[in-house]
Amino acid sequence: MLSDVKSFSAVVLLSVAVWALAQGDTPRAFDGEDGKIHSDLTLHAETMKRVAADMKVPLIDLQADSIAYLDKIGEAAGTKLGITKKDDAGKTIPDKTHLNWAGSYAFGRIVAVDMGKAVPAYEVCTT
Repeated sequence: MLSDVKSFSAVVLLSVAVWALAQGDTPRAFDGEDGKIHSDLTLHAETMKRVAADMKVPLIDLQADSIAYLDKIGEAAGTKLGITKKDDAGKTIPDKTHLNWAGSYAFGRIVAVDMGKAVPAYEVCTT
């Protein structure tokens, strides 16, 4: 499929998925003794990096960038970047998977900057 896209002279840019504080109902956390995120998605990220290298297309490592950002701001601030939902008892709780407007802005900015690094022609869009 990437070959088909490249055949139209389109710019192909792959991205590793953003790291979320939860996957469905399974929480992820700043779980190490160091209080930092330790990803359980490393295999997925490495696979995407391999595909990008094999296809000779640029890649945004949004997992690494999102972990670095969340480690910097901390779990409490990171939780504020997601929407809320109701639990089974009707209590409002953090979703920890889906971004709200602030999260969309924060991670969208990271993607925009990374696009400029990965595809220099796009750098003008982030300055």
